[in-house]
Amino acid sequence: HGAGPEVVMLFMFVCLVVGCGVRFMLEEIVHATHVRIPYSVVLLLVGGLWGAITWKNAQDNGGEPSEMASISLEVWSNIDPKLILFIFLPALIFEGSMGTNYYAFSSGFGGGLTLAGPGMLLQNTLIATFAKFCFPYGWGWLECFIFGAILSATDPVAVIALLKELGILPDLRVLIEAESLLNDGTAIVVFDICLMALLEPTTISGYVATGFQLVLGAPALGIALFLGCYFWLQRTSDPIQDTVVTMCTAYLCYYVAEGTQVHVSGVLSVLTVGVLMAGYGVTCVNTEEASHMLHAVWSIVVFCAETIIFVLAGAIIMDKAFLAEEAERLPASEYGWMMINYLVCLLIRALMVVTFSPILRRVGYGLQPRVCTLQEFMKNMLVLTWGGLRGAVGLVLALYISVHPTLAEVTSEGFQRKVLLHTASMVVLTTVVNAASLEKIIALLGLGGTTEAEKVLFESAKGFLGDKQLKTMETLQNQLLHPELSNASWGTVRKLVGRNALMGGRGAVGDVPGDQKKDSKSKEEGEFQDAEEDEASASGGGGSMEDLAEEAAVAQEKEAYVLGRYLTSLRASYTAQWNGGLLTGRPYRQILWALGRAMDHAADRFPESDVSAAEEDPG
Repeated sequence: HGAGPEVVMLFMFVCLVVGCGVRFMLEEIVHATHVRIPYSVVLLLVGGLWGAITWKNAQDNGGEPSEMASISLEVWSNIDPKLILFIFLPALIFEGSMGTNYYAFSSGFGGGLTLAGPGMLLQNTLIATFAKFCFPYGWGWLECFIFGAILSATDPVAVIALLKELGILPDLRVLIEAESLLNDGTAIVVFDICLMALLEPTTISGYVATGFQLVLGAPALGIALFLGCYFWLQRTSDPIQDTVVTMCTAYLCYYVAEGTQVHVSGVLSVLTVGVLMAGYGVTCVNTEEASHMLHAVWSIVVFCAETIIFVLAGAIIMDKAFLAEEAERLPASEYGWMMINYLVCLLIRALMVVTFSPILRRVGYGLQPRVCTLQEFMKNMLVLTWGGLRGAVGLVLALYISVHPTLAEVTSEGFQRKVLLHTASMVVLTTVVNAASLEKIIALLGLGGTTEAEKVLFESAKGFLGDKQLKTMETLQNQLLHPELSNASWGTVRKLVGRNALMGGRGAVGDVPGDQKKDSKSKEEGEFQDAEEDEASASGGGGSMEDLAEEAAVAQEKEAYVLGRYLTSLRASYTAQWNGGLLTGRPYRQILWALGRAMDHAADRFPESDVSAAEEDPG
């Protein structure tokens, strides 16, 4: 279009303004209706609308858009697909892995690797088999495996962004995050090998050697670049240097892996650097100011990357898949195959999760029998199945296939276009259906909610704070102690910040004067005492076995919750000592790992030796 640099930049800044507007709108919706709408879903729909407007503008002007915003989008839509990976993936993967809990990730590594390794291969094989024998396209096996690799890549952008928004159970989040990060690396390795076999056939030993080079070389490259970053960070306390060095490390790692003769997996290389930063690099950022700046800047970068990639993905899907000239001649049956493909991929993922669930039950972080009942485990597996979203990674691979200059010579007719259409439909359906409904499914399953023990402790804490606030108000009203407040309107103060406001409309003790306060307080204390006596009576043998078991479970949950809060406060105390220079990096890191293990076992339901017996005899 002869567009200048200012037109190219327009799309990026319009995306960011739209993203801020969407965030503001969604926050207002949450405050007004308590309904949470995933940010990524709205951005995808906004991008699709922008793509449709651009397509209509082009149709009205002889095939070339005339509006500046449409021209800018058209330029971005025709970027080399691999360039999208180079721009966005390093930031998204590095920030996600750097922000993870190192102990939790290392503990859940076995579960994530199970899903991303043999699980991904099983999923790829089943999708390829379905495409080979059910699709009426006559694809060869290599084409089917390329298609399977693209659809097997769960998207770390969509999954991680969604989990952060929904705030679901941290244990399940660790597993899904580990799978999504590792899965893209293994899926892209399979994609590269199959594409190489299609374009540059060689021997079996050549394919095996390439696979080992991609997978095994990535951690080595990541470790090497992390050591350089670690050496630099240890010797500076400048927050700007710390932030810039980590950013350069992430992007240079991906470039060296994917853009040079090293030729290893860029996703796995950046993931290695990020995980090592989470475990070891956190102690080489020497000041609290530098740590805050590091995470703040990376959060901004990831927000920008997520916003642009989802708007761009929506626009590309609409423009190149659903509104392209070829799509106008697609029979209705083609859209039926897209829906069938979506449903079959869901069933295949469910089959994969069920197949490897016994392994996840043993090695999945937070899913072991000692902390998770069988019923809770099955619910987690359902969320794991439904949360296998597709997004930017698969879409970029499909775009790469669709614009490859020589692939049409060695593939079936229409292969490139059909891969893009099916991938686009999977991105749309998993984002609009799965992502939008995931929060409701979690709520229906009762996951991530407040336990009875947490409710009891929460009410106790509210009562304590209410009493504290009441005493403070009484002290402030004492004119001998605070004569400067004698003219204050205490009725208005109690209305705004009194006990009633603090307690959420319950226990209006702060709004009544004099002896009524004491009467209300005494009544509350009497009710609390009666509740304690009832509990003691039940625990003393007056209730049934089921009641006693339920009370024992609540008591155990309370104990675990209190222990977890204590360990969390202990970790905060040690962090403050480290920030104040009272602890050096290595002992602080070892203390964090020890506390992580203690918190991991805080909610143990059974002693280790009794786990097998408890599973065999639930009664």
